[in-house]
Amino acid sequence: MANCVRRQPSEIRDDEFTRRVRGCEIKVRKTLRVGLLENAYETCFALELTKNGFSVARQVPLPIDYDGEKVDLAYVPLMSGVKTHGMESPRPGGSSGPSP
Repeated sequence: MANCVRRQPSEIRDDEFTRRVRGCEIKVRKTLRVGLLENAYETCFALELTKNGFSVARQVPLPIDYDGEKVDLAYVPLMSGVKTHGMESPRPGGSSGPSP
């Protein structure tokens, strides 16, 4: 039998973070099924993430440069991070750390 060790929130690894987020996503998909608009899935996914201890920001502006022109109409549909004990989601590049 495997020895199960309970880890502190500060010890959450990327694979556990991914498992938790995917679990929320799967629950929403199983509950809502198919045929709704994307906004319905996004709203319910944000709610499920929040219920599971994540902080969530929706439709975050992502300014981009396209062919020398600044385009402000690009958005990241959903961004989340762990809010338990000052942890946040892994940052681009694989690092994670306490919230400011």
